[in-house]
Parts: sequence; C-alpha cells; structure tokens
Amino acid sequence: MGVQTLKMNSKLEIAFPHNTKMDKNANVVTAPKLMPFPPCYPKSVPAAGGIFASLNGLIEILKIQMGHRPDILSQEVASQFSKPYIATKYIEKWKGKINFPVSVDRLESYYGLGWRRLRSKDHKGKDLIFHGGFIGGIRTFIGYMPSQESGIIILVNQNTKFPMQQGMNFWRAFLEKKSNKI
Repeated sequence: MGVQTLKMNSKLEIAFPHNTKMDKNANVVTAPKLMPFPPCYPKSVPAAGGIFASLNGLIEILKIQMGHRPDILSQEVASQFSKPYIATKYIEKWKGKINFPVSVDRLESYYGLGWRRLRSKDHKGKDLIFHGGFIGGIRTFIGYMPSQESGIIILVNQNTKFPMQQGMNFWRAFLEKKSNKI
C-alpha cells in the first residue's frame, strides 16, 4: 500500500488566508480573496501551532512521535507530548458534526503538549492521539494508536470535516476489531 502522492497542477500559485467566513457546517459563506502564492507562505499565513509541513514532513513527525526515530527524540521524551495533562471538553465542539466511534458520553478527552487524546471508557488501552490542523483552504488530521502501532495522515485542500471524520473512522476500525491486528 504505502504512501501515494497525487499530482496537481504545478502552475497553480494561489493561497487562501485565514479570512473566510464559514457557516456551522464549515461551508464557505463569503469567498476568500485569492492571493498570489508568496515564496514565504509559511510566514505570511502561519499555522496556528507553528508547524507548517508537507506530507513528507508529517510522516517524519509521526515516526518521531511513535518512537521510530530514537536518533532524533527518545520514546520517553516523545510520550511526554501526548501525555494527558488537561481534561478537555473538546468532543463537545464536534458533537453532532462528527460521527464518533462510541457514544460521546463514553469518551474522555485530554490535551497534552500539542496533541489531543481521546479515550473510550469501553476500550481500555486503545487511545487515539491526534492533531487536526487548519489554515484557509487546507485541513489536516495526523493521528495514531500506540497500542496498535498504527497511524494515519490526511491532508485535503478544502475547508471540510472530512479529515476529522476519517480519523474517527480509522479509530473505529480498531475499536470494532475483536483482535489487536487489522
């Protein structure tokens, strides 16, 4: 299976800044102003969390976070980023918008150092650790399940809930599976 990169029109040089207005379903209500794609795009439209990465960059972040790059960061240190530091009501924001794999009242939500953690009260040891990114016109989801040694990265060029929903579907596949392997 592996990683696939889809080709796109390399002559298209546009960007959408954080200035669109959207309705409650994440549909664009007012069209964003088209901007020329500047060579310093990450500085002119910065990511809220400070990371602006390509698919290849996100693959490396996922490898580091999952402990597959001890030459860069030890697993002991990497696990501190996803450790549940604060209980949150994050799932309330998505209630009714995202189809979670279990009832929302059976979920616990935490925030670590840049990573969110969802825990099902009914599936001990099968936490989903993830981060969803957003800049105008781009949505992402990067997540993994340490107990299953599996991760997923989703990048789309749309303002849509698709990456988050697919991330939850990824988690659902493991929660519904009787054995530890898919």
